[in-house]
Amino acid sequence: MLDIHEDMKLSRKQFERQCVEIGWKGKTSAVWHFLDPFNTGIIGLVELLPKAASTLGILKSYVRVQHGDKISEAFKCLFKRSVSISKPEFIAALRSAGIDTDGGKLFDLLDRQSLHHLTQRDFDFLSRWHPPPYVLCQPDDEKLSKMKQRLGSAESNAFGQWCKFLSLGGNMQLSWDGFNYACAEVAEVRRSIGQDVAGVWRALDRSLSGVISLKAWDANAHAQVAGFKAWACQNYGSCAKAMRVFDSTGSFGMCAENRGVDPNVEMRCAKHWMLQRCSGHEPCRVDLNFLFDGLGANSGSMALEDEFKFLDNWDEDWDEWISAAQLYLASLY
Repeated sequence: MLDIHEDMKLSRKQFERQCVEIGWKGKTSAVWHFLDPFNTGIIGLVELLPKAASTLGILKSYVRVQHGDKISEAFKCLFKRSVSISKPEFIAALRSAGIDTDGGKLFDLLDRQSLHHLTQRDFDFLSRWHPPPYVLCQPDDEKLSKMKQRLGSAESNAFGQWCKFLSLGGNMQLSWDGFNYACAEVAEVRRSIGQDVAGVWRALDRSLSGVISLKAWDANAHAQVAGFKAWACQNYGSCAKAMRVFDSTGSFGMCAENRGVDPNVEMRCAKHWMLQRCSGHEPCRVDLNFLFDGLGANSGSMALEDEFKFLDNWDEDWDEWISAAQLYLASLY
């Protein structure tokens, strides 16, 4: 109903036009922002129906690996030159070929006209569909575990691993493209993961959303960072303002005479100073050693201003809502 030309992708204008055509009266701009958070201008089946994309991806992977993406050849091989395939015949053919999926559900996805039979034309769209590689593979939990172990030998702090090796731009989210970049450009990540980038990503991105948060990498690290941010905002208004209190350069401080300081001077904080400041009248209850070591993973014994400030751009409530919405979307066909 949305992709009427079966191009397997939609621009924003096409999406909004088709929403009007089907009579949907919701706020399309908000839905588009949810489906296309990185403003690529294009969405596809993976963004709209990730579970359906995963099921179709099993068939797409078979066609690619066994028949070089040649739909006609795959159809003839699977169905013994039959022209029209019923549901029982389809399920039996998949089983015979060793394709491990719910054949009945896959048949229903392919039978878009509800004719209760399939022809080669119902498969042709697969040649025009080019999903991200992680859609065409299974989660590789073993390789993910090995990756974490190997990164742990270079940086034991899980938050430090995130900041130093993965989310290189100082962000609490990591896209598939960003993960790919880290795997290609960061030596520690490249050595730890090898060639199976897609399988490891799939193990992290269970909802096939194309983006993960720190929580997907390490739940404890996420809890520590979230706890610190809540404490900093409650006591100082923001993480950046808390940094002014923690600053050990003398450029900022609690005293009135320091208010006219040069804003170009970069603030930095030593661990002992941060621990002292956070144990006052309203102590911070998180593991501050863990947090500091993670923040300072790129700068040694000092945590720099920017390593605090990026936390202020993190909207944890929005992240949680997005994660819940993605999980719900991933449950739909």
